[in-house]
Amino acid sequence: KIMSFGIGYQDMIGKVWDSTSLKYITDSNRSFRASLNLNPNLIPKVSKVEYFYQRNNDLDFNLFELFTEDNSWESISAAHGYNIGVDAASNITIIYQSRTTYRYNQLGELEPTRIMQLDTQFYF
Repeated sequence: KIMSFGIGYQDMIGKVWDSTSLKYITDSNRSFRASLNLNPNLIPKVSKVEYFYQRNNDLDFNLFELFTEDNSWESISAAHGYNIGVDAASNITIIYQSRTTYRYNQLGELEPTRIMQLDTQFYF
């Protein structure tokens, strides 16, 4: 077992508050997540290696399209990145997380926003 692949899709329909019409309306919300995980036992001191792609709160679900034809802000929901966990000591893991999301700059052009995060996990 070298790697595992996970995929999930969620389609929720329900009542949400519409601030324009000041009433509840029926609306849908779709989310998608796929991840590829490397078996951490293959590399000493590594506890997690994961790459992922996700779409959240996507009204017009198109798997790999970052924005719709009208370039609306709400339609940008794609994010991708990776997580790498390294054992720092007994019962302590440091997780390096890298994420890329997308936003429009002042010129109206779509640009990536990269986020880096370090987490420390303690196991009791």
